[in-house]
Amino acid sequence: MKSKRIIIAMVLLLMYATGHAADVDNTKPAAAGGKASPSDDTSYLQGVWVGKWSWGGQGVDVTITVGKKNKDGLFGTTYTWGQGVNRTGGTIDSGSLKTWGKDQGDKFLIEWKNKKGVKFSITLHKRQEDKVKAVFDSDGPLTITDRSYLETYLTRK
Repeated sequence: MKSKRIIIAMVLLLMYATGHAADVDNTKPAAAGGKASPSDDTSYLQGVWVGKWSWGGQGVDVTITVGKKNKDGLFGTTYTWGQGVNRTGGTIDSGSLKTWGKDQGDKFLIEWKNKKGVKFSITLHKRQEDKVKAVFDSDGPLTITDRSYLETYLTRK
């Protein structure tokens, strides 16, 4: 039971650390292998993807919008999450950020840094028509050992 509280506390800390768009370094991520996909291509993943992280008592709604590709082959991307209640009754603040994403075949990578310089990412993996698996990750300390807190499925809206 104590380990679950620690896990929830770490998730909340991650959400707080990334919870404000003003705290985000949205520089363009490096492309796969040094190159992004050609700018004349479109991505299967363009569009609006919705689902729910299993964070908190009732989960937290998530929306990822993959926009148009720029001349560098990167996609304008918005990541938004809803407010929730953690398992101890505290509030999980909602938030939103804008950054750049890159298409890597059947995957789409979104990266950003918080104001402390910790890099976070979400990778969308194509699973089936109009469904992707989203995996949340960080280069900073993550004590969460249960991957189910960091993975979810999103559907095209």
